Amino acid sequence: MRTSRRFPVLAPAALAPAALALAALALAAVALVPLCFASEAIAAGSMAPARPGDVAVREELEAARRAGTRPAYDLFILRHPDNPLARVARRERARLATPGRR
Repeated sequence: MRTSRRFPVLAPAALAPAALALAALALAAVALVPLCFASEAIAAGSMAPARPGDVAVREELEAARRAGTRPAYDLFILRHPDNPLARVARRERARLATPGRR
């Protein structure tokens, strides 16, 4: 071990295993803290459960309906081409494209 005027200087190879171990422990502790609080919040009923994914898709279709434009429906269809609601969006878009039909 070499020493400088103020602080001892350790070779980097000597620090590597200890530094990696400390970093791993610190990251593990930081990663677990939110999980502890989240599980307590869910158990206490103060945190809403996650919504199903189809709710967000339905809300996007409603946003396209509110906009009432072909680009809005195009965006919905592009984002959700395989979703069953895409078929509904295609029908509603076709009605917009045909003048006089509703």
